[in-house]
Amino acid sequence: MCKIDNVKNAPKELRPMLREMIQSLINHFMEFRGAKAGVGNGSCCAVMKITDTEFVYGQSQAFKLDQDAMNPDSALFDPANHAERVVIQIAQGKCQELNASLPKHLFVELPPCGGPKGCHTWLANNQDLPNDFNVWYFYEATKDMVSWHSKGAQLETDNILSALPL
Repeated sequence: MCKIDNVKNAPKELRPMLREMIQSLINHFMEFRGAKAGVGNGSCCAVMKITDTEFVYGQSQAFKLDQDAMNPDSALFDPANHAERVVIQIAQGKCQELNASLPKHLFVELPPCGGPKGCHTWLANNQDLPNDFNVWYFYEATKDMVSWHSKGAQLETDNILSALPL
């Protein structure tokens, strides 16, 4: 069973781990945002912590390509490269290399998309995920994510971490 929730609702005991994941994600992608390196302010990003010191990251360009890319009712809708799917695929490969179990927590900036082909359905039906897998997100809307991405790493970090007091 996959649980999907806003980090604002995370139990207190998970907050230090989520804060570390979020800070790592923001710092990792901030060096690329706006540098025309494929990760713009409209790119949703995700992270999983697979060891005590190693993170894996994924990003999506779907929200920058065209409006049909984010419309679950569109014939062009293809979420295969959305951030949460990308990071899970990378983590699965890395965990196989390390002979380790897939972690039970993923942070993605936006809630998983809906619809029959959407990421929400894919996560709920994915038998490769651990029991009690948790997907945490922060931004409710793409426009909010884009706005905070454009403000810089420190302001974005402060904004998200303020929702996760220790």
